[in-house]
Amino acid sequence: MKKLLFSVAATLFLSLSVWADTLPAGAITIKSDSMKYLGSEGKSIFTGKVVVTSEAYILKADALDVFFTKNNDVSRIVCNKNVNFQTEDIRATSAYADIDQKTKIITLQGKAKLWQGVNYLEGEKIRINYETREIIADKGSSDRITVIFTPDNKTDNNTGNLK
Repeated sequence: MKKLLFSVAATLFLSLSVWADTLPAGAITIKSDSMKYLGSEGKSIFTGKVVVTSEAYILKADALDVFFTKNNDVSRIVCNKNVNFQTEDIRATSAYADIDQKTKIITLQGKAKLWQGVNYLEGEKIRINYETREIIADKGSSDRITVIFTPDNKTDNNTGNLK
């Protein structure tokens, strides 16, 4: 049993350590100070300066849990503490985040802040579809949402989304 667990963990580790320029489409690279694979739960726990790189985003956090499907595909990433999320045109921070790989939605919680160009959005909870760029903010139980638009920056008149 120990050999099987080591084999699965080693395979997972090696698959996550492949150099970025040789990664197949849709691949995710994770770098951290430590990793623990829990095969029976279908998840890995990464701690210490965690950096996740994919085709669509770069994510940094103090710790995160990666959940796998039965086919060992990444289905969900749950981030804990000091979350920084970045796409080509969006930069966001929060205390916690939950990424659904299937729907391409990241939910930022805990004083979530988002910058798109020079425009700014702040709320207790912000959901971003990082494929369609749809953004939804929630004020939470106490604070209100804050949005700062810069006059020279334009919005998409069809959707109202920031460009």
